[in-house]
Amino acid sequence: MSDLDQALAPAPPAVDACQAVDAILCSARGFERLDAWRQPLSERLQARLSPQRRAALLQRCGLIALLRDGDVVAAGQQFAQAIGLLEPDGPSELLLALRAQAGIADCLAGRGGRAAVQLTDAELGSRESGFSVPARGWLEIALALNCLLRSDAAGALEVLAGPETASPDEGTAGLLRLELALYAAALLGHRNQVTALSGHLALALIPRRLTLLEAGRHFVLGVAALRQGEALRALVHAEEGSSAGARAGARLALLLSGLLRAQALADLQRVDEARQLLQQLGPDWSCHGLNHLAAIGQLELAQLEANAGEQDRARQALAAARALLPVGEPLPSGPCLHPYPGRVRRRDQGPASL
Repeated sequence: MSDLDQALAPAPPAVDACQAVDAILCSARGFERLDAWRQPLSERLQARLSPQRRAALLQRCGLIALLRDGDVVAAGQQFAQAIGLLEPDGPSELLLALRAQAGIADCLAGRGGRAAVQLTDAELGSRESGFSVPARGWLEIALALNCLLRSDAAGALEVLAGPETASPDEGTAGLLRLELALYAAALLGHRNQVTALSGHLALALIPRRLTLLEAGRHFVLGVAALRQGEALRALVHAEEGSSAGARAGARLALLLSGLLRAQALADLQRVDEARQLLQQLGPDWSCHGLNHLAAIGQLELAQLEANAGEQDRARQALAAARALLPVGEPLPSGPCLHPYPGRVRRRDQGPASL
């Protein structure tokens, strides 16, 4: 077949499916459209394909599970299968992206120590292989997220290396880098940087209706509000984030926003509402493998029970939080995935002393 014939030939079904899923993911909205591709992806996986094409299909299945369903268990399994197909052939940009995405799944599942080791190895290997800057983008996102979940906001900003200058033209990955930088700046109390990054993101996201990323922006701004003791503002951001996540069709965003809402309610002393929401979301987090969130939810419950004088219930919730994480993995040290000054004294007087 000539070069011209190859250029005009229809894309193979596996490639066609990947391109369709990618177009939806890059739009950062309308993820309900992904449901129509579940069966076609599954059917294409039954065909005789090269390891590279099978890995690409498994990667898209994993991304649907992670973002659309909020299912870290399924996503992690599919990423792992894809990595196993590619590893014998050595480094590639697809393998690098898969390792980054597997690292993100590990972080959310509460396996931060494993993610740190494997992501660091992947980053060192990517230097030797000379991958392009865009190809390394998701790896840097995963490394920054791991730093954030391990309470190292300064380390996250160092990994992101000046993201305030990133261009929205870099696409979804570039905008997500900005959101993680906003998150780190909020945790460090850098108000001027928070204001600048938030405005930059709003101008990039809102006109283009990138609702999944809008949900992330509201989540981060809610964290900043909690840090500043503005629980009502945090509650509003949680509600806006949940609304944006619903419009995006992304269950992962809803599960994250639920945690922020519960913590804002707790800080507003709306204790019964906070307890009810945490008890409702707890099974959702744990059955989808979001053990980092589930552990934080149990710590919140422990704090609420301790404040109410229910020491036995507080101890039970604290034990449940520990049971959700691998042995040796430290408990999350604060709310919304991170500590902040306004809550340190209250938390230290609660479950930490049980």
